[in-house]
Formats: sequence, C-alpha cells, structure tokens
Amino acid sequence: MATAAINLTDRSREVLAPADALDRLLDTDEAAHVCGLSPRTLRTWRSDGSGKGPAFVRVGAAIRYRASDIQTWISRLT
Repeated sequence: MATAAINLTDRSREVLAPADALDRLLDTDEAAHVCGLSPRTLRTWRSDGSGKGPAFVRVGAAIRYRASDIQTWISRLT
C-alpha cells in the first residue's frame, strides 16, 4: 500500500517548530491540519483501531495529539 507524502504547510511548521512546543497538545482539527488530513480521517483511524494515524491521548473526555507524536508519525512515513 502506497503512502502519500505529507507536505507541511507554513502554519503546520509554526505549530511544530518551537522546541518547547513539541509537547503541545493539539485537538483533532489542529492535528488534522498539520497532517494534511481531514479531521474525519483522524477520527476514523482512531475508532477503527487500524493504527494508521499518529498516537493520541485522552484528557478527560477530550482527545489530543502531542505535537512530538505527530512529528514522529510523519518521520516514519517519509
């Protein structure tokens, strides 16, 4: 199965760039923007147990993505 390359936009680089922001928690919309995916795709990957997307954490009832986990996930794809 071929994996599409993910191109980081300037906005995505702003979210991920600062070293102190690597542990920043992103909501699904922010994470999807950084990944170049729709929020629905991240929700589907989370719920189907496929393991296709970046790691996520639960903060109470909220789902969040660590910026560092997104970078790791992108690195594994390239």
